[in-house]
Amino acid sequence: MVIGFDAFLRLTQWHQPERLFELAHLVVIARPGYNDPLPESLMELVEHRRVDSVETLMQRPCGAICRCNCHR
Repeated sequence: MVIGFDAFLRLTQWHQPERLFELAHLVVIARPGYNDPLPESLMELVEHRRVDSVETLMQRPCGAICRCNCHR
């Protein structure tokens, strides 16, 4: 699942956000102007799920997060 950083910042407000990680990986795309630090509740949800590359992401069936700083 691909999500923008602005929506990612509100992930803990979603209904049962932890269930998402039972079904998919999350790729977070950087958004211009969104450099806010992660809220503590979001840090707790994602801290052990972070990976640094797509290759590492693909080694698992689901549950990981990779941030992408894609630019046009």
